[in-house]
Amino acid sequence: MKKYMIADRYAKGMIALFTLEEFSSLRVDIAFLLRDLKENQDLLAFLASPLIKTADKMNLFKEISATLHHEDRWNHLMDLLIQKNREAFLDVILEEIDRLLLEQLNLCKVNIRVAHEMSDTLKEELETKVSSILNQTILTTYTLDPTIIGGFIAETSSQIIDASMKNNIERFTANSQLNS
Repeated sequence: MKKYMIADRYAKGMIALFTLEEFSSLRVDIAFLLRDLKENQDLLAFLASPLIKTADKMNLFKEISATLHHEDRWNHLMDLLIQKNREAFLDVILEEIDRLLLEQLNLCKVNIRVAHEMSDTLKEELETKVSSILNQTILTTYTLDPTIIGGFIAETSSQIIDASMKNNIERFTANSQLNS
């Protein structure tokens, strides 16, 4: 719980440094950094290690940030995190910055699970429906999940829309047993 409070504070401070026009490139930077952290688990361990010298941590981060759109601001954040011994929270802070950016842009990440591949036309119709249910513009990723039999399951960080055949069958079976 504490790490989310810390992440929220740093994320809000970081977002305050950017204009609305910079949000798009900021999201690109965040995606790059999160991908690096996920692909290289040792990176966060290195940055968080109390045995590694501050200068070595900062030098490594500067190498990484050299390709980012907002290199100076990222280096400033990392310098601050290192000074406060909070570099272990970098991944959580990045995720919180992204969440706050999406919130300010009225965007919502949605993972849609489907049983089978769908045509682009059908995907557009589904995205329009899910977007209207959530009353937000959505950013979608699709996952194939044959266990849902048919239909779809749309998941956000806080909601699930379950329109799967599996769910309908389970509800029908439960209702049938109640009525017996």
